[in-house]
Amino acid sequence: MAKIRVVLTDDHAVVRMGFRLLLGGTHDIEVVGEAESGEEAVKRFVELKPDVLVMDLSMPGMGGLEAVTRVLAKDDHARILILSAHEDTIHPKRVLKAGAAGYLSKRSAAEELIQAIRQVASGKMYMEAAIAQQMAVEQISGDKSPVDVLSAREFEVFLALAKGQSVNDIAAVLHLSPRTVGTHLYNIKQKLGASNQAELAIMAGGDRIEGCLFGNGERTGNVDVVNLALNLYTQGVHPGLDFSDIDAVRRTVEHCNQLP
Repeated sequence: MAKIRVVLTDDHAVVRMGFRLLLGGTHDIEVVGEAESGEEAVKRFVELKPDVLVMDLSMPGMGGLEAVTRVLAKDDHARILILSAHEDTIHPKRVLKAGAAGYLSKRSAAEELIQAIRQVASGKMYMEAAIAQQMAVEQISGDKSPVDVLSAREFEVFLALAKGQSVNDIAAVLHLSPRTVGTHLYNIKQKLGASNQAELAIMAGGDRIEGCLFGNGERTGNVDVVNLALNLYTQGVHPGLDFSDIDAVRRTVEHCNQLP
């Protein structure tokens, strides 16, 4: 029986090594390639034509969500399993809507990754049980995240902003003009009630900033900016606040995204 051919995509080499060792211990799964970015994942998929593309979401340059779209544009039968640090319901909903076949958090048991790959390779969908339960509860209760109102492209721009990317960076990665990115940012601000781009950056990167400060004790040189960002994030962004130091916010988010 032929083995399930897998390409691993993650920007951390040690993570790819760990998954490779794990999958190497199975009798039916073979890692045929690796990639460290969304751009490289698309290339590896075209070159190697794996049965399953296992991919992270948050990576420098092109993120996993954009990569999902581009891979499926080349092969609408592609089987993509997202393996992400995000344990909310927003990201799973977005990637499944984009066409991914499964979603798994990195905190899940190692054996679950093996099971997920096998299920996705067989043509079925796979969703981590805890996240699936949370999504079901939200659907029944009618609870929605504010970012649910964003279009697919707006959400991609929103995620890029969370990684600390500038308008020009986002334009280059998503193959858009800076003007188009600016239009998306304007629409996002209108939909989320942010009065300027700085507030939008805080909303996009707030959870990363909070984890950066309190999750592992790391601090940046912009302590006052970060404290203000945390207050805005935890209390809700105040529409009338004039918080215009976008560069300081971006540096803070960039720092947090560089942490392990």
